[in-house]
Amino acid sequence: MNGTNGPKILMKMFQNQQHAEAFRQGKLYAKPLSYFQQLEGKVGQADPDEGSQWSGEDGILTLWSDPSDKITLGRDDLLGPIRFQMLNHINVVCFHIWTPPDDLSNKLLSNVGGEAIPYQMPQRLQREFGDHLVAIHDCSEFLDRLNSALHRQYISGDFTRARQGRVQYQDHQPVFLSDPYSLEAAFYKGTRFQYQSEYRVAFERRNAPRGGAPHTLDIGDIRDITMSLKTSDPLYCQAARKE
Repeated sequence: MNGTNGPKILMKMFQNQQHAEAFRQGKLYAKPLSYFQQLEGKVGQADPDEGSQWSGEDGILTLWSDPSDKITLGRDDLLGPIRFQMLNHINVVCFHIWTPPDDLSNKLLSNVGGEAIPYQMPQRLQREFGDHLVAIHDCSEFLDRLNSALHRQYISGDFTRARQGRVQYQDHQPVFLSDPYSLEAAFYKGTRFQYQSEYRVAFERRNAPRGGAPHTLDIGDIRDITMSLKTSDPLYCQAARKE
C-alpha cells in the first residue's frame, strides 16, 4: 500500500448532481484504466496511453521468461518504443488539485484585510468534466478516511495493492518497469493533459476481470468535509489576516 502527502484542496467534477451527491455520501466510483484507453470523442478524458509502460527513450528492451533465456532488443531492432498495457484492470478515482494562479496568490498574500477573493474553475475543465463540483475543504481528513478504507479492503483481501498521488506529466515514461507489482505507470500522463492538475487514487481488486470493471469504494459519509457547487460558481478564498 503506497501513499503520499496530499494537496491542500481537492475538487471533483461530475456530469450530474446525483453522482456528486453519491460522492459526498462516500461512494467513490472508480473506473478501470481500460475505460479511458478505449474511450472516444471525450476530449480531456480519452487517452489510449493510460497506464502504459514504455521500453524507454533509448529503445532498449530486455525480454526473458527465465534468466537463462534472455533476449535483448536494441534500437536497430525496433521501429519505436514498445508500449505495454499491463494495468488495464486497475481502478482509478481522479481529482483536480486546485492551485491558485499567480495573480490570485499575490492578492491573497497582500490581502491583509482578510476579505474573500473569488476564483472560478477554468472553462476548459467545466466543458470537459461537467457542471457539478464537489470541493473537499479538509483534505487531510479526507485522505485519512480514504486510507482507512483502502487499508480495510487490503486487510480483508479484497484489494491486492493501492497507490495514490499526483499525476506526473511527460510524453514518455522513460524507464520500462519490470516490477509486475508496481502501479507507477498509472501515474504518468502526456503533457497535453497537464492543465488537469490531477491527483489520483489507484487500486487493484483481487478478482478483477482481465479488462477491468467499474468498482465503488465506500469510505463513509464525507458531507461534513465537502461542499457542493456548480463548476461555474465562484470559489471564495479567504486570505488570512497578518498579525
